[in-house]
Amino acid sequence: DANLTSTATVKMKVVDVSDNDGPVAAQEVTIDTTPPTTTVDITSITDDTGSNTNDFITNDNDGLTIGATLSAGLASDEALMYSNDNGLTWSDITADVAGTTVTHTDANLTSTNTIQMKVVDLAGNDGTVNTQLVTIDTTPPLAPTAVTITEDTNNDGILNGTELDGNVDVQIDLPAGVE
Repeated sequence: DANLTSTATVKMKVVDVSDNDGPVAAQEVTIDTTPPTTTVDITSITDDTGSNTNDFITNDNDGLTIGATLSAGLASDEALMYSNDNGLTWSDITADVAGTTVTHTDANLTSTNTIQMKVVDLAGNDGTVNTQLVTIDTTPPLAPTAVTITEDTNNDGILNGTELDGNVDVQIDLPAGVE
């Protein structure tokens, strides 16, 4: 019913072909379109092995533990939802909440992906979605293309007395695109 826009009692009855009324049944219906105000902030992964310990870059590809913080404890009609595929699918991780602290272990987070968390209420209203890219990089760096010791004039890998005169100069050539 397009006119049903707020809490109301809906009444129904069955009328037969002889115009006899059946008993009236009533049901209160609550229309709730207010999203939860509790927000979530994804704060960490374990193990974060990138150049910065909170850059969400890791070489750990056997599942990760995600840390997050809620702006307030969940209300009795709220749940915390988690996605490891950029919001395509969601799972309820309310059991991983203790007060405002979230510690969720995702054994399936084994490759680079965007994770998301949000608070939802029983009416199905979504709170604000918090999104974080997690980069899982298991590719080792490229090796230098050449290492040259300038003083090793015969290029035998050994510095003798006539080649060694003061400092040893080393030149390392890196692969294209490596700094």
